[in-house]
Amino acid sequence: MQRTLLEKMIWMMGTAATALACAMMFGIQTVFAATDAAHGADHGGGSGGLPQFDPSSFSSQVFWMLLTFAVLYLVFARRVLPKISSVIENRNEHVAGDRNTAQRLTDEAEAVQAAYEASLNHARAEAARISMETEAGIKANFETALAAAAEKADREIAALDARLNTGKQDAMNEMNTIAAEVAAAAAQKLVGIETNIDQAKTVVNKLAKAA
Repeated sequence: MQRTLLEKMIWMMGTAATALACAMMFGIQTVFAATDAAHGADHGGGSGGLPQFDPSSFSSQVFWMLLTFAVLYLVFARRVLPKISSVIENRNEHVAGDRNTAQRLTDEAEAVQAAYEASLNHARAEAARISMETEAGIKANFETALAAAAEKADREIAALDARLNTGKQDAMNEMNTIAAEVAAAAAQKLVGIETNIDQAKTVVNKLAKAA
């Protein structure tokens, strides 16, 4: 694309140089014709018409036109066209550099985005794992505490039952003792028989068991 553009510019410059050379040759011939006409008028002779259309002057016109074209072409080829080509090359290099920079920045942005998404996914997975481990730990601690509380309650209930049974037995023994003493005192007062307290307790215990 750059070479095609440069070739078009060279062709345009050559065309412009040719047109300029033709214009310059036309102007030079016009000046020469006016000068010749003035000299002819001064000498009282000469033929009318434009000398640039005289076939005898075609060779000189072509020579000066080619010479002017060559000079202009050399000026454009040595001075103008290298500068234009350098400007185009610098512009293309600048555009290519901007494209490379844009592509590099795009790649870096995509890499940063991918790293961010990977880090976010890792953080989510880590948070889910920590949550599951915490939940499992809380559940295990709760079950352990519940089992310990149940075992402690069972021990306390068993101890309470034992104390209640002991208290009940003590109360029954106390009541049997009181009943035996009352029965012995009543027998002594009513019948006049002195009863052994141990025998009275034995009798009362038998009656309590039978009841």
